[in-house]
Amino acid sequence: MEGYRCSSAGLRNTSPAICERLLPDYKIFSECHNWGDWGLLGTALEESKRKLIDTSLIKQLILSVEDIIPDTDDYGDYDGSYALNAGAAVLELLEYLLDEDLTHILNISTYMFDTIDFKLSESSPTLTDNDLINHQELIMEGSLQTRLLKRLREAS
Repeated sequence: MEGYRCSSAGLRNTSPAICERLLPDYKIFSECHNWGDWGLLGTALEESKRKLIDTSLIKQLILSVEDIIPDTDDYGDYDGSYALNAGAAVLELLEYLLDEDLTHILNISTYMFDTIDFKLSESSPTLTDNDLINHQELIMEGSLQTRLLKRLREAS
């Protein structure tokens, strides 16, 4: 069937899970600034979980998601950075669905780690780089993502 393709079962269970954990940050930003569309990100995540991917719909979603990722020049607060990471992670997921370049999956992971790092730095500005690297929240995230990637590898 032209315009459709099957997505990997492992992908449907891993990368969207990371994106879903970032979505509440986008919702908070959207409500505080009365800008953006967190529902669109949810729709994009739901589409990413489908077994049969409609490539033309994914291309439309990419264009729409690009339009709702905040620019940190306009929204330079922490909320803007968290929302940017959430939107960019969903965008990476959609792009992966089209080209299957694993760099997109790595980028999704990086957005999650960056968000945790930003939140820790915001809540405790005196943390050093060494404190952050060894912080329990980042260690737990690394462990969680390692398990998710292991499941992805086993499903392939």
